[in-house]
Amino acid sequence: MRKQHVVWFTLFLVLCISLSLALAACGENTVTPGAISTTKATSVPATSEPSATTAVVVTPGTAVSTTPATTTTTTSAASTTAAAATGSSASSKTGEEPTGPVGSSTGSSEVAAATTAAAATTAAAAGSSSRSDSSEVYPAPAYTAGGSSNQPVNNQNPLKAGAVDDNLKFAEYLQYLQSYRDKAVLPFEVRERYIISVVDSNARTVSNATVKIYGGQVLLYQGKTYSNGQVMFFPRAVPAAAQVTQFDVTVEKNGHNLNKSFKRAEASNSQSQTAGAAWTLELPGTLRSQQDPAPRLDLLFLLDSTGSMSGEIRRIQQTVADISYQITTLPGQPRLRFGIVTYRDRGDNYITRKYGFTENLGEFSNFLNTISAGGGGDYPESLNEGLHVAINEMDWTTGDSLRLTFLVADAPPHLDYPNDYKYTNELVDAVRQGIKVYTIGASGLTKQGEYVLRQLAQVTMAQYLFITRGGDEEQPGSGGPASNTNIVYSEKSLDKIVVNIVRQELSNLTQ
Repeated sequence: MRKQHVVWFTLFLVLCISLSLALAACGENTVTPGAISTTKATSVPATSEPSATTAVVVTPGTAVSTTPATTTTTTSAASTTAAAATGSSASSKTGEEPTGPVGSSTGSSEVAAATTAAAATTAAAAGSSSRSDSSEVYPAPAYTAGGSSNQPVNNQNPLKAGAVDDNLKFAEYLQYLQSYRDKAVLPFEVRERYIISVVDSNARTVSNATVKIYGGQVLLYQGKTYSNGQVMFFPRAVPAAAQVTQFDVTVEKNGHNLNKSFKRAEASNSQSQTAGAAWTLELPGTLRSQQDPAPRLDLLFLLDSTGSMSGEIRRIQQTVADISYQITTLPGQPRLRFGIVTYRDRGDNYITRKYGFTENLGEFSNFLNTISAGGGGDYPESLNEGLHVAINEMDWTTGDSLRLTFLVADAPPHLDYPNDYKYTNELVDAVRQGIKVYTIGASGLTKQGEYVLRQLAQVTMAQYLFITRGGDEEQPGSGGPASNTNIVYSEKSLDKIVVNIVRQELSNLTQ
């Protein structure tokens, strides 16, 4: 009997071991196309971010570009989805030493997703520490089904704002510039202004036409006409144009060319005198049919995500999501692409972070809601670098398209950093590519910050917007943009102002 007990006990042990091995085999992780799996999945709270020492695994085809004193990370909202599938949600940051300006390209969503997921996995496996930002990451807005407005149900209290078009009120704008007495800004002389309009043989405005202005054989300025068929030229902002008395203008669109010369308007060196003219160039042929195709629109949000924005970042996220959704419902069925660039300051865990353009509103909303406020330190921020990334490192559509940037900031740029970009140079690049920069001043913006934001908007034929009631308070922002100047404005919901701007830009293409 004792031997029988031993035999049965041995058989029982063998069976248990066999079952254990079978269960272990079933529990192994399998890798499927487009998915990243790990043997140990670590859940990361949505409010945490990898520290500056977190290792980043770069998959071939993904670009991590560096700019002066910074590292810019290209990511994708698809990474948020991939992270959620593995039980984690984290945004990758880098803390590499500066290596100088390097161009970058945006990889596919799948590659970006793999890169971010791999970075989170590597950090977890290595036991690296993570840091929580001072403000949480808010959930994506829920949209109501049906109804006349299709507004997000949780945005019942939208931000209030005003707006001014300094090109329509140019005389008042010049008085504002002349009366400015505050901290230093970068000069961009606009008192001599030429508005160049391009039309075809049917007198229909022509957008996305390349306009070049020469002084003799020297190329002085280059622009791409906006949706209204116009671009502006400011010769006093171009040192090489100082002695030029005649400007030779060339325009080209789809193989149609025109050269025309214009005499320079009589000008004086007096600070109080202005000069300029309106030039019209008629390209031969029909460049626009009576039935225009559905327009393409690249819509980029450039957001200050420093700690001083923590009081408004949630409201900004809700507003941006609401704006994006409403634009998708505009008539004409425009083909939309959404993108984001956020920026902070040197010394923070990142300076710029970008998400390449996507047509998927869901992906865009997911990425938008990973943004949190933190860092900043002193008052000015790295707006120069954020603007450079937005203008020169995003995959803007180069053909027929509307290219709009909405910059939201509550602080001026640093103008004292070595090896930094200059926002005035970025302005020239924006005009050359046909990108409009609509600026939105958040509450707390100083006179210096307002001056810079109005420069950006005016030169690119855009508008300056300013939040009058925002953050978590239902009162005018303390020291906010509306209190800095005597702008006469009508207070409206910020989302309605922005959507109406986009609607007007789109309607310009059909007029």
